[in-house]
Amino acid sequence: MPDAELLLRPAHELAGLVRGGEVTARELVTASLERIEALDEQVGAFVDVDDARALAILRAAHAFLVEDQRVRAPRTGSIGWCFGGRKSLELALGEPELDAAVMYYGNPIADPAQLAPLKAELLGVFGSRDKSIPPEKVAAFRAALTEAKKVFDIREYDAEHAFANPSNPRYDEVNAGKAWEATRAFLKRTLVR
Repeated sequence: MPDAELLLRPAHELAGLVRGGEVTARELVTASLERIEALDEQVGAFVDVDDARALAILRAAHAFLVEDQRVRAPRTGSIGWCFGGRKSLELALGEPELDAAVMYYGNPIADPAQLAPLKAELLGVFGSRDKSIPPEKVAAFRAALTEAKKVFDIREYDAEHAFANPSNPRYDEVNAGKAWEATRAFLKRTLVR
């Protein structure tokens, strides 16, 4: 269930931004779990993921953050790592009200037409020694975002795939720390008003 924990983490961070409310991270997790658990079942398998269903679940979680009276988030964002990084991008493409998206080494899109619906600002975090998403693929993603006239920041670190995952043997504490600082600054700039 670690992937579900990552998907729930944005709700936790947004709860931390609610000023003077009674909302706790535990309440948010409990209230939104039914919206996310179906995606968790799919994520665990990493095969035969119904992308439309996954997007619908993520959009429902977004709607919860915006509409639930305990939250009423004025600005929203998504964040994901690896598979979740791609899902964060897909949510940004499928949810026009999303303000910010962070994707850590998620599979990028190199077609400007497919990126046209993107309204959220995007932070992409990649490792320059990633064999599954090599620098050429990241360069094509950057070029497609530029051609589509999107607001984005692509960061590449001298690291391998999954470098920000402390449970992975390729974990790189120094570059993970730099990437997390960039992520925090991006989310503060795009979400905190």
